[in-house]
Amino acid sequence: MANDANHNALIDAIPHIVWTASETGAIAFLNRQWTEVTGLSVAQGLGWEFLKAIHPEDRDRIQTAWQQAVASGQPYEARFRIRQASGEYCRVIARAQIERTNNSSSVEWVGTFTNIESVMYRKDDLIHKQQFLEALLENLSDGIVACDASGTLTLFNAASQTFHGLPAEPLPAERWAEHYDLYGADCITPMRQEDIPLFRALKGEQVRGNKMRIVPKRGKARVLIASGGPILHPDGHQLGAMVAMRDITERHRAEEQRKRPDDTLIWGEFEEPQKAEADQHREYAHKDVGAVAYDNRADARIAVRQVGKHRQAL
Repeated sequence: MANDANHNALIDAIPHIVWTASETGAIAFLNRQWTEVTGLSVAQGLGWEFLKAIHPEDRDRIQTAWQQAVASGQPYEARFRIRQASGEYCRVIARAQIERTNNSSSVEWVGTFTNIESVMYRKDDLIHKQQFLEALLENLSDGIVACDASGTLTLFNAASQTFHGLPAEPLPAERWAEHYDLYGADCITPMRQEDIPLFRALKGEQVRGNKMRIVPKRGKARVLIASGGPILHPDGHQLGAMVAMRDITERHRAEEQRKRPDDTLIWGEFEEPQKAEADQHREYAHKDVGAVAYDNRADARIAVRQVGKHRQAL
């Protein structure tokens, strides 16, 4: 008797509605949670009376599904709404399976009703937050890029796609420099993989105000400021990295013009020549990059001064 009492106390302590049913599917036992949740007595849930606590729109479906499970002997699982003591309905998931009783040929069903309302609410809340975050990222004027711990791109928002003139792709780190046409702070030297802001962030560095230039094969060249760092889990292990890129092209043009007050040609008028220069750098990628960068920079400065003098003469 003591064992039975302990057994019943244990079942009543379980935070789910626990029940058993006969081989025919009629409910034979309900623990105390049934009354606490529904406000009904145990007697009001035995046999097939439990169906009355199920939402009218779910009742026929659940009755049919339960009868089919009883007939087949297969494990049972279903989701439906059940009326609470307050009169409101909550979502539950029902699970049951057949068990042999006392090592005999007779069987009974053992099952539970578990409240999943809070789980569903949290899931809906997470979906809403994810949708909000995605919309926010897509509407930012700054480019946002991120990668996972392996170095594969996982985020490439709309502004980043506009900057690069390319769609989002899950590219590995070793392809970033070539694929995205990245150049260094001097806006001339092709950027090496280890200098890419996102790669530096992936390696654990906090990147702040890194000046770089994008010269896409399609679209206009831009000067950007990049900042970011590693993405860490609360326990300290790295999940990936993220970088934000701000377009400072107009500011850069103004600064360059102030540095050369005698030059009447605006930086932006060199878009096409600069693209040709970028193409030349791609062609000589395997040669002495430093020498080529120096020569081209010197040639560009000479060209600017010559054009400025020619315009002044006119």
